[in-house]
Amino acid sequence: MASADVRRRLSAFDEFARMGETGTFAGNDRPEKQPRYAAAGVPEAWPADTAAGTAAVYTGPGPEEYAGEQGLRRGEVAVPAGVAAFHLPVENVIGSRS
Repeated sequence: MASADVRRRLSAFDEFARMGETGTFAGNDRPEKQPRYAAAGVPEAWPADTAAGTAAVYTGPGPEEYAGEQGLRRGEVAVPAGVAAFHLPVENVIGSRS
């Protein structure tokens, strides 16, 4: 049987994996989707702009918006909240340069 810590980490990773919507959050639908995700309590939103080679991590969902924002570029590594052992290279979210 897995320890409580292992179960907690797997649960957090599973939650992070389920909320991915990379590629459909950038552009003109961001103002519509981001407040809905925050209001629904989605812990993090990770919009990506593949053309610009950037991504953002929005955290701290509230009734109308996220409280925190971190901008990321290629070469940087993102760490999802609650899953400190999971490091995600930004290239895995936005793709590598052509």
